[in-house]
Amino acid sequence: MSGSKQCAKCYQYKPNQNFRYIKYLGKYRRYCNNCESKINLKKATERSRFIHDNGISISKHLKITQQAKEMAQVEAQQSYFQTIPNQKRKRYELAKRISILAPKACLLFIVISALFSLQDSSVLVISLLLFIFIYVAYDFFILNEIKPVETTINNFRIGYFNKHYLKLKKDSFIYDEFYRSSEWRQLRKIFITKQKKLLGKHVCYYCNKTIFSDVTVDHFLPRSKFPEMALKLDNLRISCRPCNSSKGANLIQPGLKHQNTIISLNLKYT
Repeated sequence: MSGSKQCAKCYQYKPNQNFRYIKYLGKYRRYCNNCESKINLKKATERSRFIHDNGISISKHLKITQQAKEMAQVEAQQSYFQTIPNQKRKRYELAKRISILAPKACLLFIVISALFSLQDSSVLVISLLLFIFIYVAYDFFILNEIKPVETTINNFRIGYFNKHYLKLKKDSFIYDEFYRSSEWRQLRKIFITKQKKLLGKHVCYYCNKTIFSDVTVDHFLPRSKFPEMALKLDNLRISCRPCNSSKGANLIQPGLKHQNTIISLNLKYT
């Protein structure tokens, strides 16, 4: 039907005016306005229920889960490798390298055999024998060296995951509570106003670029490592969003661009 579109949810043909137009893609959405409203309402209800049950948003939960998995994996490997002989660890590392190189070697031999088999049939035979040898060696290392170690590490990781997840979740609550506090909001407003009067514009402390929108206030000495400096005016810096995000909990050299060198902060404030 000309000038109409079928909704992917209710399967009814409706005029294009009943579908929200996506300007930057130059097309209409798959769902009509009525169905899209129901879908958005359902998603909002699910998000609210998740926050009510877990005390944290879905996006933050996924982010914290990923961070906790990575931290648990590192700690599990360190804990396990401390309990085994150094020779066994070296065998595991060798097996990991072979498991990465073996598929590539097999592909190389297949290509060689395809190129030279028409001229010399012995090349094909040798390539097939080497392929079988590599496959058997690969299977042996996977079964006897890699899988047992990774199974044990995974068991260690499961135990460490909950500890890291709960710690990250607690830190997230503390972070949100601080930035929602009236003390921080008032201090931030005073600092931004003071800097604007002083310079006449907002300039990023780290890359020296003028900020026209999305002004952020950064703690020069990271709040996570120097909590006593969190509400000190002389520890605040005007920064653009990219510099603030890349700095994180590190000390960064001013005057550099966004690809700046980050210096790990291993000092104590005196």
